Amino acid sequence: MGLTVIAGRSGSGKSRLIHERIGAAARSGRPALLIVPEQYTLEAERSLIATLGVPGLLSIEVMSPTRLIEDVFSRGGGPRDAVIDRRGKAMALRRAAEDTMQDLSVFGSVAARPGFAAGMADLLADLKNFDVTPDRLLAAAQGDELLPRKLRDVAALYRAFDAFLAGRRYMDAEDRMAAFIDTLPRAQYLRGTPVFVDAFDYLPPRTVRMLGALLQVCGDLTVALTLCADGDPDALAFEAGRHSLEALRDMAERAGHPVRVERVARPPGSVTGRAPEIDHLER
Repeated sequence: MGLTVIAGRSGSGKSRLIHERIGAAARSGRPALLIVPEQYTLEAERSLIATLGVPGLLSIEVMSPTRLIEDVFSRGGGPRDAVIDRRGKAMALRRAAEDTMQDLSVFGSVAARPGFAAGMADLLADLKNFDVTPDRLLAAAQGDELLPRKLRDVAALYRAFDAFLAGRRYMDAEDRMAAFIDTLPRAQYLRGTPVFVDAFDYLPPRTVRMLGALLQVCGDLTVALTLCADGDPDALAFEAGRHSLEALRDMAERAGHPVRVERVARPPGSVTGRAPEIDHLER
């Protein structure tokens, strides 16, 4: 129970270990949930079936975060706002730029150029995933140099974008994630279900908050992270995993959950299926 982090390099057997524990949960009569990135759901299902040697998955669900959000909302009455895609966000940002043109000291001259709205949409998505609000941007925008002026412009566009969505009952994927975090405590059907997370390169703060909310409901969360051993000479290449580990540990400890980190090493001479040059770089 609590948080378990399985840490190791690529090819060390983290996914297989997770699959074996999912199988143990299923054999004991408990349902299990495996969360993987959208593009890996089919591959994860096939790998899980092969590892467990079963014809299908009955009490085991393999979901992406997007699919999990839809499942929880369908059962627990989530927000009814329409979700806009990347193209819709770019259109909304073009309108936001028009509404704030007089307030943009740097971006006013380029806001109408092709690609600006799409690029700003990607930036706002990153800011939301890292829980950076317009107020935080303005707090950092001290002075009248170029960078503070850009930050003030981004904050103005950010606010106008959110106001545009709220006024039309629209929602972007990042706000949908925030609403999902608020809804999770009501997802009683997940209570007691062990949750496993695999194949994510990095866990931004909003995803960590989602996992924290899942841990509160389920009580048993296992996350696989790509990490090297302490003191390895290439540790800098694994900074993303280290930051994710620290964020997960802090999240669990603040909520009073026990934390266990299991280190797994790739067996000597094991075959990873990758180009030999890549394996050589990891030695």
